[in-house]
Amino acid sequence: MQLPSAIDTLDGAVPLDCDPAPGTRLVIGTTTVTCTTTDRAGNTRTSSFDVVVIRKQPGMP
Repeated sequence: MQLPSAIDTLDGAVPLDCDPAPGTRLVIGTTTVTCTTTDRAGNTRTSSFDVVVIRKQPGMP
């Protein structure tokens, strides 16, 4: 899965901490991913999105 881009603050780009972590093998179905970031000033932003994994059907690209 592609992570959302980190927010850009006066601190520069702030890294994200996501659950489940990048590289996690997701099961077939819907998984909610939650990403949080905090800058040096203590400002925190949390975003969530759903990742839907389906089984590839024969004949489908």
